[in-house]
Amino acid sequence: MLQNGNEHVNVELEYRLPHGFNKPTESGTRFVNFAEALDVFVRSKYQERSFTRNGSGKLVESSLSGSVTTVESVEFCGVVMVKVKSARQLIALDLTTQSDPYVVAELVGGQQRVRTRAIKNCADPVWDETLMLNIRNPNVDILRLCVWDADTFSQDDAIGQCDIPLREVLRRSKENLSFSQPAVFDDQKLSGGDGHSCICIRLLQRNKPRGYISVELTYQPLD
Repeated sequence: MLQNGNEHVNVELEYRLPHGFNKPTESGTRFVNFAEALDVFVRSKYQERSFTRNGSGKLVESSLSGSVTTVESVEFCGVVMVKVKSARQLIALDLTTQSDPYVVAELVGGQQRVRTRAIKNCADPVWDETLMLNIRNPNVDILRLCVWDADTFSQDDAIGQCDIPLREVLRRSKENLSFSQPAVFDDQKLSGGDGHSCICIRLLQRNKPRGYISVELTYQPLD
């Protein structure tokens, strides 16, 4: 990929796509159908190299069939774009340095989890990354943002989290008369996250704020 570029690599790996085959897209409303289609396409293209000049040209069977039955009938009415902007004053959970923070975005009680990259040794990280989640009901769904400290030789430690009801995003969007206008949530206070292993650091910082996170949320209904 680095030597030849995406277009050249695709010419080789997609030399003989099956007749009438369409690449999977997430335009449908049933997430599991997209997940299974993507699983079949990715494994056929990259793992089995089925579509190369000397490939079989056949699609492999889905490895997800029967493994995601909890969401196979869930229909989604929209997506929320989560622009993770920055955080500040994150507590240090490492012994000698600042934390290596990353953010996980998920819906409370849902099946989806997406995350940012980790930033090394930083109490005031700037990510400016956009994540996407499928939404079942924006009047009910709650977005949970969890900030973690990435560790190399042990389990990642939870710095803290905050919950944002998506109905608040809808309310702000209606006030702006536009769904395309992001709703800004600056300096959301992080709480919880006491389950990390650095007991000595936790005791020293027990009464300090765990940090603050700023995000922009844009809700896009599926027509």
